[in-house]
Amino acid sequence: MCFYTVSQGLDQIELPDSIVKAIDSVFAEFNNIRSPGSAVGIVKDGNFVFARGYGMASLEHDLIITPHSAFYAASVSKQFTAFAVALLANKGKLTLEDDIRTWIPEVPDFGSSIKIRHLLHHTSGLRDYFGLLNLRGWPMDGPVTESEFLNLVRNQRNLNFSPGSQYLYSNTGYVLLSILVKRVSGQSLRDFAQSEIFEPLGMSQTKFRDDHTMLIKNRSLAYTPDSESETGYSLSMPGFDVIGDGGLYTTVNDLARWAKNFDSQKVGGARVADMMLKRGILTSGDTTSYAMGLSHFSHRGLPMVGHGGSYAGYRANFVRFPNHGFSIFILSNRSNAELTRRTMEIAEILLGEYMEQIEMPSNAGIQNNEKEGIKLERTLLEQYSDTYWRVEDVGALLHLSLNNDRLVLNDVSSSRTTPLIPISDSIFRLEDGRAKIIFKSGVDEVAKKAVWEGDGGWKTSLRLINKWNPDKQTIRKFEGLYFSPEVETFYEIVLEENQLITRHHRREDLPLTPAEKDGFGSAYPLMKVQFQRDRNGKITGFLVSAGRVQDILFEKQE
Repeated sequence: MCFYTVSQGLDQIELPDSIVKAIDSVFAEFNNIRSPGSAVGIVKDGNFVFARGYGMASLEHDLIITPHSAFYAASVSKQFTAFAVALLANKGKLTLEDDIRTWIPEVPDFGSSIKIRHLLHHTSGLRDYFGLLNLRGWPMDGPVTESEFLNLVRNQRNLNFSPGSQYLYSNTGYVLLSILVKRVSGQSLRDFAQSEIFEPLGMSQTKFRDDHTMLIKNRSLAYTPDSESETGYSLSMPGFDVIGDGGLYTTVNDLARWAKNFDSQKVGGARVADMMLKRGILTSGDTTSYAMGLSHFSHRGLPMVGHGGSYAGYRANFVRFPNHGFSIFILSNRSNAELTRRTMEIAEILLGEYMEQIEMPSNAGIQNNEKEGIKLERTLLEQYSDTYWRVEDVGALLHLSLNNDRLVLNDVSSSRTTPLIPISDSIFRLEDGRAKIIFKSGVDEVAKKAVWEGDGGWKTSLRLINKWNPDKQTIRKFEGLYFSPEVETFYEIVLEENQLITRHHRREDLPLTPAEKDGFGSAYPLMKVQFQRDRNGKITGFLVSAGRVQDILFEKQE
């Protein structure tokens, strides 16, 4: 039931039937009238070569997905926000070295200048507003206005780090960029993008939605699996009004026109195109992989530029292989779409002959079974059985243990247990395929450090911790009421059956799992909770670090 039609006005060529059938097979499980699915587009050297829809745009109204179906693009929106800023810079309306407080004085003075380029490259140190909202107990589909957003920013006392010193993805920066566009140009980002980007490129079905009551023509509704629902799915839709980090609704037909502009440079010209692809540079001189709303990465040796997106039940991915002229873009209305994997499967169908060959490692002639992995001695597995902090993305407490001679990962932040498949004596793949763990120590050493490598190629470090096991008398002292002026909310900590529990009036209770001394792991949005004491040892509060939000202070109330 896949639906095929391509956008008028673009040169069109056809892929061989064998390739079309192979791409269809990647989405075969979506290709029915009972599930949401995806729209897929491919451009080759400016020619639209593939556009199909798989599955349903609306389970309630029996509408199928087509290349004209509009989807929320989530963080794929960021490249359009960055492009708008680049256009203003190209016209001399601003410079990327401008202090953001020149245009948005609501941003606090943290003692170090936050420049526009810091926002573009995620090196500003500004805390991510989603993390702040979640600490407040904000519902995922709840509305957020620009004034509420600015109030969150205004309340911040500290940055995650000094501007320019580190890379840490922050949606806050891109919402500020949307406000910047409005204050510099006199037009909202929605109107500016419409007149300066979408209309010139003929992207007639694309717009930023800065009002959650706006109607979107041909909009696909978004879903998440729900075993208790009659259909197996429930609605999962965004409802906020801030844009820049997200907010874009588009179709694969329109993304084909956007992809072509990277080569034709019809809008923006060569200077803007170069700005979009220039990587961020840290104060140390190191270069990041993130440019302007686009990341540089590779797959099996082939350079790639692109960005993914996810929010509520929507998923999106936009990837270009510049050396081979291919662009692949997928929009989906199901939260379990796994678009990174499917994008790479399409890439391998199209470009597999140019990719590096993958050799599965083996040990001393032991056959490597892809499902079971190689056989490792129990004594080696025991060395890896311990508790680790996932360090660089701040927070997740991971416990590795043995279960029937197999290493198993328990993620305290998600209560998720996943078997690990050994592919060498120091590399383990999570059974669900979302990551690998690479231990850094030698076989005869205790594994104190490791690397977590996600399926998209991003990496973060793991650190072995000195596990703390407090008794009941000790943990009872952490009970109390705590308040954060930064996120304007209370958490109560109580002891129940030898377990510390955090309570918030807008969310379910979250348990605290002891980690290092005075520190606990928990589920998002708390994740890492580190208690503070005064010089007399009295508990005064705690700091929360959760992914893109670090060291939010909660003060103990007397």
